[in-house]
Amino acid sequence: MRPSSTLRFALLSVPILAAAVALLALVSTIEAATPQDVDITPSTGPAAGGTSVEITGTGFLAGPSLAVTFNGVPATDVQRQSDTRILAVTPPGAAGEATVKVTNGDGLATSVSNGFTYLGAAPTVTDVDPDSGPTTGGTSVEITGTGFKSGAAVRFGGTAATNVNIVSLTRITARTPAHAVGEVDVVVTNTDTQSGSRSDAFTYEPAAAPAVTSVSPDRGSTGGGTIVTIRGTGFASGATVRFGNNAATNVDVESATRIIAVTPSRGSTGAVDVRVTNSDGQNGQRNNAFTYITAPAPVINSLSPDEGPRLGGQVVTITGSNFLSGAVVAFGGANATTVNVRSASRIEVVVPSRSRTGDVSVRVTNPDGKSHQRSNFYTYLGAPGIDSVSPAIGTTGGDTLVTIRGTNFSEGMTVRFGGTRGTDVDVVNRTTLTVRTPEHNAGRVDVRIESSAGERATRSNGYTYRVPATITGLSPTSGPMSGGTMVTITGAGFDSGSTVTVGGVRATQVDVVSSSRITARTPGRPTGPALVEVRTSDGVLASGTRYFVYDPAPPPGQVTGGAIPRSGAGLFVFSGGSNNQLVAAAVSAGCPQSRVSFFATAGGRFVTYLPDAPAFVNAAWNSHFSGGIPPSTPLIAACR
Repeated sequence: MRPSSTLRFALLSVPILAAAVALLALVSTIEAATPQDVDITPSTGPAAGGTSVEITGTGFLAGPSLAVTFNGVPATDVQRQSDTRILAVTPPGAAGEATVKVTNGDGLATSVSNGFTYLGAAPTVTDVDPDSGPTTGGTSVEITGTGFKSGAAVRFGGTAATNVNIVSLTRITARTPAHAVGEVDVVVTNTDTQSGSRSDAFTYEPAAAPAVTSVSPDRGSTGGGTIVTIRGTGFASGATVRFGNNAATNVDVESATRIIAVTPSRGSTGAVDVRVTNSDGQNGQRNNAFTYITAPAPVINSLSPDEGPRLGGQVVTITGSNFLSGAVVAFGGANATTVNVRSASRIEVVVPSRSRTGDVSVRVTNPDGKSHQRSNFYTYLGAPGIDSVSPAIGTTGGDTLVTIRGTNFSEGMTVRFGGTRGTDVDVVNRTTLTVRTPEHNAGRVDVRIESSAGERATRSNGYTYRVPATITGLSPTSGPMSGGTMVTITGAGFDSGSTVTVGGVRATQVDVVSSSRITARTPGRPTGPALVEVRTSDGVLASGTRYFVYDPAPPPGQVTGGAIPRSGAGLFVFSGGSNNQLVAAAVSAGCPQSRVSFFATAGGRFVTYLPDAPAFVNAAWNSHFSGGIPPSTPLIAACR
């Protein structure tokens, strides 16, 4: 008895289902065996290879296909430690980022883009100059070598150098740090951690004691505050200075031979010793090098600028005499918060704010209490305003010099055109400033000025950017040296008031027919090509290069335009010359001397020349052309 079709299907389904389950299991095994979450440590190493790396992840399987490659180049000494860890050694590679590919023993693989970075060559140090200096440090040295990169660090015997400047790939300048006596290695380390060194490249020697040779100025107020320059030898970074028994302030060791310091106060007048002590305890002294005196009061001579916004913030310079460090400056009774006494004759100060506009006094008070005041010496201005912008139009390329007129302009102002900052701002006076426009797209933009205190004024649509004019054609392109050729210039963007020059010489009879066409008459110039230039009314030069060629002058005796007829009358242009040359030109054209006559205009009337006529007949002609017939002279010839 044969089984039913339903039973037969059931019997067949059992092995099919089992095969499907087995296939799914195999697929799951394959997916599980694909390497996942791969990470490489370290992620950088030299281009020469040889870096031992640890590769972590999941699904690492042993087998004959297990491999690791860097940009396709097989790594060496690949060792599978577990399902999550592989050890390998990088092969050589080009400097830059490399793709790391891990292939399992069963042939399944995964790649990590930019998983490892090959570093360029490590730096080398070949020389250090000078190669010795004091233990106090501060020696300026030049390090030469190769492979120095921006941001590199320099160490002397393990201590970081200061003032490191990477001049080039082969040169570094730096200042040595303090260090004990002896030879030290100099190490340069790039930001990629690669380093190069030179053993025993710098020798620290016992520092010589400092010596003081001069103090300038050599006298100052008992109230202190005098800025002095101390000169000598052996000064080291971190040195201290004393005037008598009192420590100076603001000590700046500029070099081994120069210190700037501010004198302390002293209760009495008289001379005191000046002593410099380095950080190693060694010191040098100059006896009676500075004399304390009862100082005169400060004197204010000038203030620049002498006006600014009422909100303050203006940086002004006060010039005068007897200014002391620590001086206080007041504007209308309000003390400035930022005061820099640059010297006994110059102070830089930031003006404080004030609620009202108008003139105020300026007072300088030294630390000893002595002061000087100038009345109505500084003017607080109100908010700025804009009255006009001229010219109010310019090209998209910028660089147009614009004059802005208005009110309460002050030094330190900024100007923006459509939000873009202008350059070369020059505040001429309280009502006028000039500025050079920045580049901008075509169209109308707001013009905004802003004081150093942040007060603003805006002129809406105050300036228009336009596409610059362009020259695209010129006709004719040549003419005589005498000038007078009427040329047509074609292009775009021409405006009324445009000017034309040919070889730098102004053309005449300039007619701007339209924005795309100009006619003009050429000036006289020497032979050769001459650049044709068009400037629009705002002074901007049109782009596009066209040349007009001045033809060499023809030799005398030539017909350069029209013709001398063999019969009848005709107009022609003569290149100049004598009467005999004129007759020769007629004969050459086919009209005999006996039949030709010539006519020219002189003072609104005709003069005649008949070669075979008596002299009195040609008297008017000969008088008019007494120096010969000029070049390019129009004449009429009649051949009878």
